[in-house]
Amino acid sequence: MNNMNFINKIGSFYPINLVANNSHNAFYINYETLPNTSAIGFYMVLAGLQIHKVFTVNLIITADDNRIVVNTKNTVVTDELPEDNLIKEKGLTSGTFTISPKPFDIPDGVHTYLATAILEDTDGNIWDNATTWFVTRPDPSKN
Repeated sequence: MNNMNFINKIGSFYPINLVANNSHNAFYINYETLPNTSAIGFYMVLAGLQIHKVFTVNLIITADDNRIVVNTKNTVVTDELPEDNLIKEKGLTSGTFTISPKPFDIPDGVHTYLATAILEDTDGNIWDNATTWFVTRPDPSKN
């Protein structure tokens, strides 16, 4: 593929509830009692990755008070990706992934969070980024 607009991209990025029976998108994370910690994960599609390369996905979660509650780097080695979700075509590979950051404390009340994923290669080149959001709140069905 010659068009650099389609190489090394984040095709999709959204939050999922890690404790739910099915990991559908979950923009609202409910809690019943405090203290509690997050059960958030992120579903991600990385598309058109160049094979024989190493990338990092830097995940940053910022709370509504501008505190960074998560800042992690996840290594993606394109030659070591699991085969079950891969599509290989013309020297590129695409696949689906789940990123599960360490839990963080959830404060009382309703709070919004901004999650950013940054795709970077080992030379420090940033290829793509994506942003999503989620909310933590008291479980409305328990009130």
